[in-house]
Amino acid sequence: MRLKRQKLLPSGGADICPPYSRGDICPPEIRDKRLDIRDKSIENRESESARAYGRYQNVFLTDEELTDLQASFPTVWGQYIEKLSEYMASTGKRYQSHAATIRRWAGEDARKAAPPTRNRDYSVKEDETV
Repeated sequence: MRLKRQKLLPSGGADICPPYSRGDICPPEIRDKRLDIRDKSIENRESESARAYGRYQNVFLTDEELTDLQASFPTVWGQYIEKLSEYMASTGKRYQSHAATIRRWAGEDARKAAPPTRNRDYSVKEDETV
């Protein structure tokens, strides 16, 4: 019985399955269900005719998403794909929608670059001084 448990479960006690484990060694009752959902959503998105873009081939966009980004950001869409690809490769982060992330980053950059608008009224009435 003891030998069976040793073969089925890795040694280590309480931290049998680390949070990043893919469940290859862990029994089903210990495996985190969120990992299953995440893995399935990534597989579904990649199988919906999404192609890999970027230097590291880790930015997945459908043809519709790519043409929409090209229309919305005609001069910088490629730069944002490269930026996202490098960021994901260097940090290990994953995103639900790469197109939405690019749109968000481009919107934030546009807001930062736009000069602040101030509606000042410089009109003076007849009896007022400036």
